[in-house]
Amino acid sequence: MRRGAEQLRSLIARVPALPETTGVELDSLERARRARERWANPPERDSDLAEHVVATHPELVAAFTALREEATARLEQYRDAWSPIAEKLANWLGLMREVRSTAQDLRDVRTAHTWLRDNTKRLRNEHLRPLAEHARHIWSRLRQQSNVDLGAIELTGNGPQRNVALHADVDGARSQALGVMSQGELHALALALFLPRATMEQSPFRFVVLDDPVQAMDPAKVDGFVRVLAELAEHRQVVVFSHDDRLADSARRSDVRARILEVQRGRNSEVTVVNSNDPARGHVSEARVVAKSDMDPQVVEAVLPELCRMAVEAAAWEVYSAKRFHNGQDRDKAERLWNENSRTSDRIGLALCGEAGVDLGFWLEGHPRRRRTLGICSQGAHEGLRCSADEAVRSVQTTVDDLLREPR
Repeated sequence: MRRGAEQLRSLIARVPALPETTGVELDSLERARRARERWANPPERDSDLAEHVVATHPELVAAFTALREEATARLEQYRDAWSPIAEKLANWLGLMREVRSTAQDLRDVRTAHTWLRDNTKRLRNEHLRPLAEHARHIWSRLRQQSNVDLGAIELTGNGPQRNVALHADVDGARSQALGVMSQGELHALALALFLPRATMEQSPFRFVVLDDPVQAMDPAKVDGFVRVLAELAEHRQVVVFSHDDRLADSARRSDVRARILEVQRGRNSEVTVVNSNDPARGHVSEARVVAKSDMDPQVVEAVLPELCRMAVEAAAWEVYSAKRFHNGQDRDKAERLWNENSRTSDRIGLALCGEAGVDLGFWLEGHPRRRRTLGICSQGAHEGLRCSADEAVRSVQTTVDDLLREPR
C-alpha cells in the first residue's frame, strides 16, 4: 500500500508546470494551468490519493489535450505564414555562404576593375596627349594679345558621363577655360581642338576644308591663324572659304605660299573665279575695263575715280600694314589709326612715313603721274576727271607700282 502511494505521487510530480508565453495568446492555457495546479496538489493522506487522481486526471487530460490542439493549430498557422519567408532566407543563407567562400575572388575582381578603370583613363589621356599638345601649339598662335593660356586637356569621367576638361591660366591663375573666354577666343579654341584631329597622320584625307574660320576673331588672331594654316599646308592641302578680306590680306602680307582666288558674280548671275593675289592691281584692272568699256561717259566719270582711289589705298595699306606688323606693332592700333584717317593723302603718308598729315611734296615730285593720281582720288569723284580715262588708269597703274616697290 505504501509503495503504491509513493509511485502514484511520483507520477503526479512528473507533470511539469506550464511555461510563461510572450507574444502568444492561447485561450486554453489558463484552464490547463488550473487543471495542472489541482493535479499537482494531492492530499496528505495516502487513503485519499486514489480518489484525488480519479477526480483530477480526466480534467487534466482534457485541458492538456485542448491546449495541445490549440497550440498545434496556432503553429500550423505560423508555419503557413513563415514558410515562404523561411525558404527565401534559407536560399539567401546558402548564397551568402557561397559568397563568403569566394570573398577573396570578389576582392580580386574589384581590385582588377579599379585597375582597369584607372589605366583606361590613363591610356586615353596618353593617346590624347599628342592632340592636346598640338592644340596648345595652335592656341599659342591664335591667342595673340589674349591673357588666357591653354593648359592641360584631359578626358574625365566614365561611361555616359565622359567629358573633356579644359584647364587654363588667366594672368597666372588657374581656371576652367570655357568660363573665362570671349566669343572670339571660344571660336579660336574650337579651331585649336578641331584641327589636330582633322590632321592626324592616321586620317585618310590629305586635305582640310574650312568655311569662314575667322568669324568673330580679332585681327591679331587672324594673323596667327594664317601661320597655323601655313604649317598645316606643309603636309596637306588646305582650302579656306571666307567672306572676310582680313584672311586674304594677312596671307598676302605674310608671304605664305597661298593661292588666293576671288569668286565674282557678273551679269545674269554668271560666276567666275579669278586670281586675287594683289588687291591693288586688281582694282587697277577693274578701272582699265571700265575705261575701255562702251559705258556712258558720265557713268565712267562717276565710277573710275572710286576704283582708282581703292587701288591706291589698297597699295598704301599693303605697305603700311607690312611695316607695322613686321615690326611687331599691335594690329588693332594699326587698323584703328588707318580707319581714323580716311583721306587718300593721309593713308599714303601712313604708308610712306608711318603718320598721317605729313607733307607729301617729296614723294609727289618723284613722278609727275603721282600728283595726277592723287587729284583723281581726291577731287575726281566730285569735280570729274581732268584727263582721259586711259590716262587716269595709266597714272594710277604707275602710282600703285611705285607704292608697292616701297621697302617694307
